[in-house]
Amino acid sequence: MGKLMNSQAEALKAHKDSEGHVHDSFRDLPLQRLWIVLSFTTIFMFVEAIVGYWSGSLALLADAGHMLNDVFSISLAIMGIHIARGKSTAQRTFGFKRVEVFSALLNGVSLLVIAYFIIREAINRLQYIDSLQIMGPLVMGTAIVGLIINIIGMKLLQSASEESINVAGAYHHVVADMLGSIAALIAGIGIFLWDAMWLDLLASSFVALMVAKSGLMITKKAVIILLEAAPDDKEIEKILEELENIDGVVAVHDFHAWRVTDGLDVLTAHMRVDKNVNQDAVLEKSLQIAKDHGFSHSTFQLEFEKCDDAYDDCVPQD
Repeated sequence: MGKLMNSQAEALKAHKDSEGHVHDSFRDLPLQRLWIVLSFTTIFMFVEAIVGYWSGSLALLADAGHMLNDVFSISLAIMGIHIARGKSTAQRTFGFKRVEVFSALLNGVSLLVIAYFIIREAINRLQYIDSLQIMGPLVMGTAIVGLIINIIGMKLLQSASEESINVAGAYHHVVADMLGSIAALIAGIGIFLWDAMWLDLLASSFVALMVAKSGLMITKKAVIILLEAAPDDKEIEKILEELENIDGVVAVHDFHAWRVTDGLDVLTAHMRVDKNVNQDAVLEKSLQIAKDHGFSHSTFQLEFEKCDDAYDDCVPQD
């Protein structure tokens, strides 16, 4: 039973280490940068909406609508990070880290809704495209300013987007905005030079497709996490094979791998071992395999080989 206590102690130490790592990663998230992007986005959203309405450009109005969603997205990202920093409790052993996943899911769904309304308005405008009057130069100037702001926002959030699904949601909003500004700029040039009003509808439709693509990606990732599916960037079958090939291991069952949130992947398994095996060596090797494959928290339960039922509550003996 002493070996089991050692196993539990090792698991507890790994859990504490992973907790510290995760909390550090949350503290390192660029909240200040999110606030800067939020301020610029909010101000320009109103500018773009006013100019879009005044100039008659659906492309600008679509981008303004997307920016409204950006304001919502970045605000949720900031709120989600603050809530996710909450400490674990006896009732919430993982704290509030899942909050940012729910926030990302809401962001992804809202992107899909925005894309739907843009496409619907573009289709409606096709019915009276010959009578459209759009001020090309005003569209061009506004799009250039928007492009500059979006590039700055992208640079501020790019590195953090690789560490947090919540920040990634905000980052993809900004990327879609940048593409929308480029599309609006092209439309403005075409309207100014050739009176091609149809380019405005084409640009707005392009924005809608980019918005929908980002929405699908973020929504899919959030849903996979919430379903507690195995992380798709982990070689699950290879990990199971390596555990089964450890000297002294007879079989591995109750094997589970899932992602709580970005930066916190969890691996658990029950391992049937030979009677005379070095249990500390088996546990140490198992923990190392999990660590090598990027799992920040892992727990392994060693069971004595003579158990007849894989679900018997038995453990290795000294």
